[in-house]
Amino acid sequence: MTKSGKITIAGIAALLMTLLASASETITTFQSPYMNAGDTELATMSNGAMVGADTKAYLDLDPDAPERASYDDDIVVEVADGVWTIGTAGLVNSHIVRGPDGLIVYDTGENDAEGTHFYKMLRTVSDLPIRAIIYSHEHYVSGTRVMVEAEAERGNTDIKIIGHPRTNEEMAKTGGLSSIHPEVGGILMARAVEQFNFYLPVEGPDAAFKNTLVPGAGGFVPVNTPVEHGQKMNIAGLELEFLTEGIATDTANQVMVWIPSRKIVMNNIIWGWFPNIYSARGGRYRSPEQWIEAVDNIRSLRPEILLSSHHSTMAGAEFIMERLDNYRDSLAYVLDQTLKNILLGRGPTELRYDVKLPEHLQLSPSLIQNYGEVAIMSPRIYKALFGQADGAGHGRSRPRCRQGKGGL
Repeated sequence: MTKSGKITIAGIAALLMTLLASASETITTFQSPYMNAGDTELATMSNGAMVGADTKAYLDLDPDAPERASYDDDIVVEVADGVWTIGTAGLVNSHIVRGPDGLIVYDTGENDAEGTHFYKMLRTVSDLPIRAIIYSHEHYVSGTRVMVEAEAERGNTDIKIIGHPRTNEEMAKTGGLSSIHPEVGGILMARAVEQFNFYLPVEGPDAAFKNTLVPGAGGFVPVNTPVEHGQKMNIAGLELEFLTEGIATDTANQVMVWIPSRKIVMNNIIWGWFPNIYSARGGRYRSPEQWIEAVDNIRSLRPEILLSSHHSTMAGAEFIMERLDNYRDSLAYVLDQTLKNILLGRGPTELRYDVKLPEHLQLSPSLIQNYGEVAIMSPRIYKALFGQADGAGHGRSRPRCRQGKGGL
């Protein structure tokens, strides 16, 4: 700047160089296995798959290691007397609760093959008939047919299929991939095929590993017992309460179950990794505030057993509450810091670098960023608030010119 107070070209250049240097420093310190893929250290799985070294280290941990928050191989966990969780290398767990008069199953898997696998493992722990199958939401409903058919062969033809009142409609319109406009459900399915690596080879550097979905025939059985929020029902000799409001996460068609006599919550709210408030395939906006509300609704029940679709099963009220608090704090932190940085003038690209979890949350086992990561969440919040234009380029609003009657 000159003595007269005017900014010179040299001054502008110096200012730009300072800003560029600052941006460069930010970028080089940005840690992300996705955004900096070229710098990610790789390791080899037993089937030859090349994965991030941190991912392999996580998958190599013992199933009961305190750092773990998911099951990544076949396992049947006896959580308490008459309560089991079945985990596999797939995305979802299936849960079984035994009542005096039979079994209650929560989630059945992605397809016939997964449903068959869950059912065989179920039969290793109990010979009682299945009285009810409950859908947590519309994503893990397609292993039901094989279970229903296997039960029919045993003479059990009276099974309640419990779900959200919109589940059947959602499956008919989109196959379970929620969209604002169901006409594009097929495109969402194609994007899901890419997201979950449906057709990877069995062996080699590009081979499938944990969280890869294997395509197969689906066996969705429509809901025959839709439930409303707060509805209570006696099933297999146990009193169940169903919650369908204030629990929205990756879809709005959720069913959470509270079993007061056992202090059990069954849910699709707490995952074994950072909650994907943006999915790479697209879909509806997943509001962090709604997810926080869902976590708070679990916290208010103070469960002693937490059975989750995507998290290893937890037991003990204090332990569960600690994980719930961390989960809630992570969502609140990302939302608050995103809003703060937007008010400071940051756009969606800058938010990727500016919004990071504090260290104690980064280290929480339930918040590992191996499915989605914080860096992709803030830009989604921004675009939900403001749309596509980021105000930094050609999308910026321009004043109208008075040309003719209507202007531009």
